[in-house]
Amino acid sequence: MFATIKIMELLAINDMNFSEAIAALPPYYLNRTKVPCRWESKGKVMRQLNEKYASSSPIQIDGVRIELNEEEWVLMLPDPDSPFFYIYAESTSKDQSRALAEKYAAEVAGMQ
Repeated sequence: MFATIKIMELLAINDMNFSEAIAALPPYYLNRTKVPCRWESKGKVMRQLNEKYASSSPIQIDGVRIELNEEEWVLMLPDPDSPFFYIYAESTSKDQSRALAEKYAAEVAGMQ
């Protein structure tokens, strides 16, 4: 409720409607891919990802999330119920988000 009221207040202060505020936001594209990974390899892959990206301070809530810069990030997430890793990549360009997802998918596949 609080967030909704603050958004309404911001819109009123700037004399804009919600659709104008949304149109002013920069575009972001999210790409997802799935990499097969045997159950017995998931722990090894997670450990290798944590070691490789330890210097970039990965966020390790669900998987390994790497903030590449202010506009791009990648999340490598092991599926808890299936023998897969999901790779999520976000960027300001559709092609760049696809390229990031493919790059890190290949990396996860190579770590097995």
